[in-house]
Amino acid sequence: MVQLAIENFCDELNLRVPTHIEPILLGQKDKVGKQDLEQDPEQFVCQYLIWPICEAIGLDYISEWYHEGHGGSIDLYVRNTNQPIFGECKRLNHYKRAIKDLRNYLHHRTAHTQYGIATDGINWLFIREPEDQRKNAEVLEYHSFRGALFDTLISAGAVQPQLQGKRVLWNSSVGKVAKAPYQRYGKLHREPIEDSIQRFKEKFSPSNLSTYSDAQGHDKPLTTYNSNSSENRSETTLDDFN
Repeated sequence: MVQLAIENFCDELNLRVPTHIEPILLGQKDKVGKQDLEQDPEQFVCQYLIWPICEAIGLDYISEWYHEGHGGSIDLYVRNTNQPIFGECKRLNHYKRAIKDLRNYLHHRTAHTQYGIATDGINWLFIREPEDQRKNAEVLEYHSFRGALFDTLISAGAVQPQLQGKRVLWNSSVGKVAKAPYQRYGKLHREPIEDSIQRFKEKFSPSNLSTYSDAQGHDKPLTTYNSNSSENRSETTLDDFN
């Protein structure tokens, strides 16, 4: 169950790094290291959050799949969709690094797929890579578990409800996606875990992801990755990075 995975992850986070939970929820990066977790941060997120969630929604995947043509290992290789889907996983609040690596894999001539999932456990993006790498990657689906994690951690007594409404560092959350304004992700808010899970399942189920390989399945992407940023950060789109 996705709910059990989220609850177990929150328990582990509270057990290992209780003083880092608030900064994590507010989008801070590079604050939790291997010594803090007694485990590689990326491996920690995969083991306690990403892999259990993928399994719970029925994604049949191979972890650390070796991409022979590219000469590297892909974190996830999803094989029960119409087209294979590559997946890249990063430590908490580092989804952009996942997108950067994912695009390199998808653009390789031996990829045989345009589709990928980039995630840091909190943010989940399903993207399509255009044939021309100079163009922006299309974001087809997006989901954030930040609100559900916050709600779960409040229920566990690990954080205070007073964090509600505090601004999340803008660079750790996807900005404007389709008609969902940045404010939805730009401020920390509670979201019932059941509601968050239901929305995630609808977007990232194998059957829904498969529809994107059907030209008639979906007309337009949500947005594009590497779009130009607005001068007003409250309206930030997916921005470029170095």
